[in-house]
Amino acid sequence: MTKKTILLLASLFAVILSQAQTEPVNEKKVETDSIQYKYTPLKQLPKAQKDSTIVADSTRRRVPKTGFGRFIQRLGQPAPDKTFTKKIDISVIGGPYYSKSTSFGIGILAAGLYRTDRTDHTIQPSNASLFGSVSVKGLYQIGIEGTNIFKGDRNRLNYLAYFMSMPTLRWGFGYKGGMNHEDASFAFANKKYDITIKFMHRLHKHIFVGGSVELNYAYVGGTDQQKQNIADLLERETELGHISAINNRSSVTGVGLTAIFSYDSRDVVSNPFKGVYFSLQGTVRPNFMTNFGTTYRLRVILDYYQALWKGAVLALDFYTELNSLNTPWMYFAELGGMYRMRGYYRSRFNDINVSMIQAELRQRIWKRIGATAWVGAGNVYRRFDKFNWAETLPNYGVGLRFEFKRRMNIRLDYGFGQRIHGKLTNSFIFSINEAF
Repeated sequence: MTKKTILLLASLFAVILSQAQTEPVNEKKVETDSIQYKYTPLKQLPKAQKDSTIVADSTRRRVPKTGFGRFIQRLGQPAPDKTFTKKIDISVIGGPYYSKSTSFGIGILAAGLYRTDRTDHTIQPSNASLFGSVSVKGLYQIGIEGTNIFKGDRNRLNYLAYFMSMPTLRWGFGYKGGMNHEDASFAFANKKYDITIKFMHRLHKHIFVGGSVELNYAYVGGTDQQKQNIADLLERETELGHISAINNRSSVTGVGLTAIFSYDSRDVVSNPFKGVYFSLQGTVRPNFMTNFGTTYRLRVILDYYQALWKGAVLALDFYTELNSLNTPWMYFAELGGMYRMRGYYRSRFNDINVSMIQAELRQRIWKRIGATAWVGAGNVYRRFDKFNWAETLPNYGVGLRFEFKRRMNIRLDYGFGQRIHGKLTNSFIFSINEAF
């Protein structure tokens, strides 16, 4: 067994031991899914039943003396929904991780579920999380994100704010740039400050309209030699015509204004078992709000979720991002990362536009434990008339899931991609919630 595998298993066990809930399954169904979670406040039970419930609870909560027995007991208990009795249900997880791009590191996440109206059993809970991580290769980041669902689910507020400094490799631009030999890559510190606030209003049942504001600041960091290497790369790519002179800035500042239309019939946003999600997003970064001129962006997302047999869900995802030709290279569409085309080094394949598709089978195995397998494909291209089917990149992989809070999964994915110069593209991913 390799050191990487041992470390990944240790990370998963650490999460399970720190997060497994010991509450029993209660008696009133709150929401329908493939595993029935039930809840009845103790104070609402008749006195005789209350006394027997307390005795039964004390029996069920008895923890085995051995560490392995305690682990098995916690692992086998379903994740309860405590948002109807607590103002906010918070859990904190943390532990070591490994990824190909950042090497070994330590991450921590504080996640919470809450309801703006605890008397309404028809809507899903809101969520918020605070995250941070640091690695031996120089990654450090901290941020907050969440979704607030207002009373009656007439309005939703999404937010994300983070700072990140990440060691990054850059091979070039477009498909040919990404296919360069790994020894030709350029290293630098990619530093970003991002804030995004999105507000959505429900027009009719599953139809939402709204908008968002994005504040972005990114620049090339690292040693003087690294900065000079990136400057040389940008000059070379400009001379070759792979990017234009206006694209090769080493620092960008911009504010984006986005109009959004969406159709959303998903049962739970963080881990859907059924429904459809369609989102059409048009963004403009006006000249007076940037240091690089006016740019435009169009994003189209289409997701479909269908329950199959017991505990199984088929999830389909299509994503495309189209940018105006004068978009700076630091805002180029990227293939790979934690959500789509998992297994590819994010930013290795990047260009003005990207289109990706993936299909994933999610299967609950036992209690909180589940597994996934997926296949996908993606393509980066400069313009529609430059789209080349032969440059489409494959993607596939498998993963494990642990439900540390109800309908919120910790996921461990191992993705694979195109073999480049004899080396198989692959990567481990350790994250929260489903990829899409």
